[in-house]
Amino acid sequence: HAAILEQHDIDGDGKLSWTERRSVRDAAHEAFIAKYDTDGDSEISDEERDAVKADFIERYDKDGDNAISKDELPCGERGEHYGRSGRGERGERGERGGQWK
Repeated sequence: HAAILEQHDIDGDGKLSWTERRSVRDAAHEAFIAKYDTDGDSEISDEERDAVKADFIERYDKDGDNAISKDELPCGERGEHYGRSGRGERGERGERGGQWK
């Protein structure tokens, strides 16, 4: 995170303002499109989305079952960001979780 702060903390106050955070988000989006938009149309097609999903599973699927459980998500993402997509079964306290397959 130090590299992100160093690159995007324009005013040098040691923290990211909303504007600076937007800069981080925009840079991440540009990098994502550059990596996965193989046909260069600035959109992610279904086929390109399949490549995103395959990379995600390859990166996080620790037990080799071709699915991502809550426990395999990096710390801070368990049941938070990915669980809200509605792609899993209901977990504890009714939140969405489950697995990506």
